[in-house]
Amino acid sequence: MWSQGSALDDSTAQNPYAYKSRIGAPFFIVTVTDPITGCFSFDTVEVATSLPFQNSFMNSNCVSNTKIELNWLMIPDPNIKFFGVDYSLDDGRNWVNSARVEASNLDIQVPISYKVYIERPKDNTAIYRWYAIDPLNEKQHVVALDEINCIDLDNYSFHPNPFNDNIQVVIDPVNGSRKLYDIQIMNQYGQVVSSKSIELDQSFQETAVNMDGLGILNNGVYYITIRNNDKLLYKSMLVKSE
Repeated sequence: MWSQGSALDDSTAQNPYAYKSRIGAPFFIVTVTDPITGCFSFDTVEVATSLPFQNSFMNSNCVSNTKIELNWLMIPDPNIKFFGVDYSLDDGRNWVNSARVEASNLDIQVPISYKVYIERPKDNTAIYRWYAIDPLNEKQHVVALDEINCIDLDNYSFHPNPFNDNIQVVIDPVNGSRKLYDIQIMNQYGQVVSSKSIELDQSFQETAVNMDGLGILNNGVYYITIRNNDKLLYKSMLVKSE
């Protein structure tokens, strides 16, 4: 069984095809289980793509017209001290730090969820990059981030994260737009474990949707998505804990 099942054509096949636009992290974890004894083992496979400057492992969402949420998963690595996000207003000649987060030093082979918020400069020509810093303060794994336009976009937020029994999702549509929202929570295999639909009319400004009954889920990493007519509007990572 492969992790990130929603990014694969078959998460139970020996050599499945992966869809780059759906990959949430630059690695997959394969777990092999003996159906008779229940014994299992797992290994990690890193993913390399032919388009190194395309952001394929990170989720980017507009929290407001000026604030951007970035979240990603990463297995703890002793060679990574922290992560950072920079922006440039002159096509990469000069960079300004926008956010930094300390990397986990846990000795485990389980992905850790990271999240940072960055303020978008008023200059719409800004470009961004994500990178990892090693103990010698050298940049590693520098990745250019996709362009994000936060103008006239609906705003989404949720809490708590990590979650236990329920999650509250807040939707703030712009221009009073009428829209049918499909909210889904999926496990790492792409299976939907909770879902709700809500339709907002043109007079609506903001509402909160309670995703409850989540206490029966196992601890681990999940994904929350918001769609409209199969169009992905929002995606973020969740962590289930006790």
